[in-house]
Amino acid sequence: MRVYLVQHGKAVPKEENPEKPLSKEGKKETQKIAEFLKKKISISKIYSSKKPRAVQTAEIFAQTFSAEKEEVDFLNPLDYPLNAVKIFEEDVMIVGHLPFLAKLCSLLLKAKNEPVNFENSGVVCLLKEENWKLDFIIKEKMI
Repeated sequence: MRVYLVQHGKAVPKEENPEKPLSKEGKKETQKIAEFLKKKISISKIYSSKKPRAVQTAEIFAQTFSAEKEEVDFLNPLDYPLNAVKIFEEDVMIVGHLPFLAKLCSLLLKAKNEPVNFENSGVVCLLKEENWKLDFIIKEKMI
């Protein structure tokens, strides 16, 4: 089983819009990564927090992959990370926020500190075999 952790795309500043939706740059970067990944992997289910920047990021991935998207209440920045484990029944993508994603990654990899440097629109793939392992990381500047 694989879990793809995605930090939402770049958002507009809070001063511009308190809801902090994706910026034009955030949409463009997310689309670029989604199109690149579509050539490499298959995803049928995407979960996101209900914050606009995460929802919009998840929508871009869902459209690109023709995947089902669901907004949930337990992927917010300060939520307890292990609550997300209940959705790990198949390969799944989680679109969320820091520090949530970093803490989830640390707990699954049994790391004492944050082992991955998350970036907006970037994808971290964790692979569950006997234990969780880091499979790959994709960042916009890599493609």
